Amino acid sequence: MIFKYLFIISILIITLQTIYIYIIYKKSKNIKKEGIHEEIENLSAGLAHEMRNPLNSITFNLKMIEEDLRKTKVPKDTYDMIDSTVEEIDRLDRMLKSYMEFSGKWENFEKEKIAIDELLTDIISFHREEFSQKGIAIIFKKDDNNFNIDINPQLIHQVIINILINSRDIMNKEGAIHIFLKKNGKKIIITIEDEGPGIKKEVIHKIFDPFFSNREGGFGLGLATVKKIIDNINGKIFVDNSDRGARFRIEL
Repeated sequence: MIFKYLFIISILIITLQTIYIYIIYKKSKNIKKEGIHEEIENLSAGLAHEMRNPLNSITFNLKMIEEDLRKTKVPKDTYDMIDSTVEEIDRLDRMLKSYMEFSGKWENFEKEKIAIDELLTDIISFHREEFSQKGIAIIFKKDDNNFNIDINPQLIHQVIINILINSRDIMNKEGAIHIFLKKNGKKIIITIEDEGPGIKKEVIHKIFDPFFSNREGGFGLGLATVKKIIDNINGKIFVDNSDRGARFRIEL
């Protein structure tokens, strides 16, 4: 019973802190004074960073408690309660990580000459098995062109991963995500199409808004981070629906 109350109190504290971050961000959007918005965003991002340390400690301690309890005779419900608590902490940790990514200073990253097609191939190869376990294939096609560009690979990696994860989660079924790479003059164009339900017309204009999500359990920061990065590297991103599902088009 003591453990039960400790778990509940921990979750309440974490949840309240998370709500506090959300309120800070929402209020900061309404502040017009120059410099204040950035200061508040930095403060809340710092708070998110600091919160991840105790979250990790709580998770570690819960797992240690679970190991000790397994040496004694306790009801199975106790183990289930610990597992549920750890899962909730993991969810909050992912949300905080998403917020930190969104609050990142993406414009400060140095550029280097990379081949976009090779970067995409590496990303797909690394995540192919993970997506395959959920019944989702990643299909990559490209033109026979030179796709070298001066850009920061970490930023493009973040953009592609966020879109892929969004597509994977919104599909919630077996199917495929299609990635097309081509050149139009000097522009490099990356198109990502999923085989999900698509995006409703009445909300498609909100798809890049912070904290807006069109899927259950979404934090609403993945695509907002994508838009922020693309804007900072002077690229463009568009979203619409294709015959397959949702379609994202990136111009670099």
